[in-house]
Amino acid sequence: MKASALALAIAIGACHGDGASRSAPLPADRQCLPLNVCDQWKGCALVARASSVWSIVAADGFAPGDLVEVKNVCTVGATCIAVRGAPKGVVCPAWSVPPLIAPPGYRCAWDGRVCRYVR
Repeated sequence: MKASALALAIAIGACHGDGASRSAPLPADRQCLPLNVCDQWKGCALVARASSVWSIVAADGFAPGDLVEVKNVCTVGATCIAVRGAPKGVVCPAWSVPPLIAPPGYRCAWDGRVCRYVR
C-alpha cells in the first residue's frame, strides 16, 4: 500500500463519532476546502498535493486529477483559504476590476468518507 493510501486508511480509521460536529483528520497532503469557481462559491472539494501542485480528488463538476489552486480567494473580509479552479470546458469571465469575494457562509469537513458542506 502506498504511503498516502496508508495515511488515508489510518485517518479514516481514526474517525470517531458521526462527523457532524467535528472534522476527522486528513493526511497532510490532502485538504477538504470550500470550492470557488469563476469567483462563486460552489460547495466543497477534496484535493491532494503532489510537490507544489494541487489536484482534485473529488468535487462536483470536476474530474479527478484536474489541477486547481489552493489559496486565499477572498478579496474582502477575512482570509479564506479555498480551492480555486474551473472544470474543463468552463471559461470564467474576464474582469477589469477584481470582484468582491467574501468568505463563504459555510465550511467543509471530512467526515471519514467524503468532503462535505457543513453550516
